[in-house]
Amino acid sequence: MIFISSSGVRLYRQLGAAQKEQAQQLAHLKERVATLTFQKEALLSDPMYLEYGVRTQWEMVKPGETVLWYQDL
Repeated sequence: MIFISSSGVRLYRQLGAAQKEQAQQLAHLKERVATLTFQKEALLSDPMYLEYGVRTQWEMVKPGETVLWYQDL
């Protein structure tokens, strides 16, 4: 026979909740690592992907290109 006090049950539930949260965090981090690994490989092997990233994230242009800016009203 196993006897567990009320505080032991509460601790058991808290540990279960903590394990569930850690499992969710681990799954999220594994997904993030997979995404970053894909992006790294794409940046190293695909010049068009690199150019797209540079143009969209840092708004850079090639020498001699004309930049047109517009503002939404």
